[in-house]
Amino acid sequence: MAVGGGDVTSVPALCLTLVLLWSLLQWTAPWWLPGLAKRYPESPDQMRWIDRSLTLVPALLLIIAALALSRAHLAYDLTYAHVAAYGDPDLPSWKRLLVTPFYSEGSLWFSAAVVFSVAQVIMEGRNGRGSLLDVDRDGGLRQYALRWNGWLWPIILLGFISSDVFAVHSETQTVTGEAVGHSAVLFTCAGAVLLAAWINAIGRFSRSTMTGVGEQRSVLVSGGIASALLLTATLPGRSAGMDSVPGYEHIALGVPELLMVTSLVVAFVGYPLYLSLLARVHAARVQASGRRFLGLASTFGHTFVFCWLSGTFLLEPLPSVSGWHSAMWQAFTLLLPLALFGLLGTLLPLTGLDARPRPEAWGFNLGMALSLPFLTMHEPLTALLAPGLFAAITTTPLLATHPEQRTELPRQTRAIESVLIITTSVAALITLHMGLESTKWLFAGILLLTSQAMFVHISCNPTDEDGKIGEE
Repeated sequence: MAVGGGDVTSVPALCLTLVLLWSLLQWTAPWWLPGLAKRYPESPDQMRWIDRSLTLVPALLLIIAALALSRAHLAYDLTYAHVAAYGDPDLPSWKRLLVTPFYSEGSLWFSAAVVFSVAQVIMEGRNGRGSLLDVDRDGGLRQYALRWNGWLWPIILLGFISSDVFAVHSETQTVTGEAVGHSAVLFTCAGAVLLAAWINAIGRFSRSTMTGVGEQRSVLVSGGIASALLLTATLPGRSAGMDSVPGYEHIALGVPELLMVTSLVVAFVGYPLYLSLLARVHAARVQASGRRFLGLASTFGHTFVFCWLSGTFLLEPLPSVSGWHSAMWQAFTLLLPLALFGLLGTLLPLTGLDARPRPEAWGFNLGMALSLPFLTMHEPLTALLAPGLFAAITTTPLLATHPEQRTELPRQTRAIESVLIITTSVAALITLHMGLESTKWLFAGILLLTSQAMFVHISCNPTDEDGKIGEE
């Protein structure tokens, strides 16, 4: 975790720990800050300063940590246990700094955190800074952005940065690591910038009616490109003679960063795509006249089955798994905690978040998408459920309409759509299973997963009477 280890105080570790604690204030600010402003109406400037500091303080703390780490590189201070790219001690200090404290294996994701925090501040200042105190204007938009920040910071600091990265010892440490490649640094920093863009876009997207094409496009493009860049950065290095590396070796060598990014793809791309498809399907087929409980049961059952199938297909090729029976059982044990968080999410409508067409299904998918990265921290192989979860949440808005009572929906249409979606999902999982043996099949599996989402989008042409979509 961010506090690090060692026997001497580490300024970077302290700063990252403060950022981790600050994320709790970000996540809860939409509840306590407006109440605090009403309690002290005579101090509006101080309240707005507190509101602005929610985003500004993490950037300042990370800049201080970066300066402290740079000083250690300039002084060739080898008390830091994460030392990997300090450069030759005979080099001038400015050349040694060009090796950079952000170019080593341990501190690569620290650079992503710094870039992400600074980009957040710049984008908020450029796009107009909303305030939680302006409830009727931009307050709703800002509360979504702060809550997504409060969710993402613990993942960045706990899931990607090792506990001993910023450990400081009283005795000099041995330089044992190697510098990572330039491409990994560029991909990671570019992905961090797009994550900041995604945070701002998802706030506008969640607040809108989710029927505007422009809002959807900005979220999906920023989330998709950020995921691709971060996945590329986490792939293990390949030598010149390695033309084709089996996918299970990437999983083994890339733990935990590769699997952590894989688990985040569901939240970055799958969840916004689900919201968009949910709105589109509801606008086209409106509310069912009966048997809505069957649609909800179909959502639960389809998601559980395909998450389990995803884990089974992707676990079986791993050297640590002995056959299909072992893969099936291990996938089931990985699914249990994820299913628990999903079922807890179905209770969200009881708190007043019930304005969406299918509030229970929305809470169910939200709970699974947000909990998957945290469960991956505890058990990295949980990320292998992500393809099945992605396939499920991008198709259940349409599949849930098939068992319901809808006189305007012919049986032939229901059968054709169900067969195509289920067949494509199974084919995608089988292709990904083959991709673990030969990586050239991975792209085919990804293409099948995205094609079924396009099929759901094309299958529903909204009517003139748009359904009313609420906010999160």
